[in-house]
Amino acid sequence: MGELELALTALDAAFALGPSDWAERAVHTCAVAVHCDRNDPELAVTIGEEQMARSLDEKLLHAMARAYYDALEATGREEYRESWERISALLDAGRLPASNGRQLTR
Repeated sequence: MGELELALTALDAAFALGPSDWAERAVHTCAVAVHCDRNDPELAVTIGEEQMARSLDEKLLHAMARAYYDALEATGREEYRESWERISALLDAGRLPASNGRQLTR
């Protein structure tokens, strides 16, 4: 089992413990990064968007900026560019939305 697969196994185990909202968001943020590292940015986007619909923080937004950029590079789909630009602008301006990220999803 490679390092990235081991990381996903550890994240699955942590999530199965029924973590708090903060811990669940941390698990999903790490999962977004791992899936980007595994060259599966579209799965990373799916996981991250599901989490953003529940709650988000600056770390998740940074992970999602990477996921959208990687997905854009992999697919050329304009929707990923728009999402990357929107999240990057929020991060650059230091304007983080309330904990409900529904307005950020595609």
